Amino acid sequence: MAIKILAIGRQDNALTQIERALKLKKYKVTGCSSDEDALKKIKDQHFDAVLVATELKLETKAIIKQFSKEQRPDMPVIEVNGVLDHLADTVKEALEDATTGS
Repeated sequence: MAIKILAIGRQDNALTQIERALKLKKYKVTGCSSDEDALKKIKDQHFDAVLVATELKLETKAIIKQFSKEQRPDMPVIEVNGVLDHLADTVKEALEDATTGS
């Protein structure tokens, strides 16, 4: 079964790049540029991890991280910047850490 990732950011171009980079590694990625929509998706759907773009305001990132922990304590929330070279490796490591409890 494909690993499902929710990617949250403001810039459509950045979300598109994240989606492409992860889809190449066979992840199923859902992009989201609205805070409210992101919280609804986290609550209503199952994701294996959430990616939060560094471009989001600190308050927004904190709300998303806290809400994610409340909904699914075992789901990693990964903050990503514009450098996508090792994004798939970063996601893989975070998922492994979440399953081993590191």
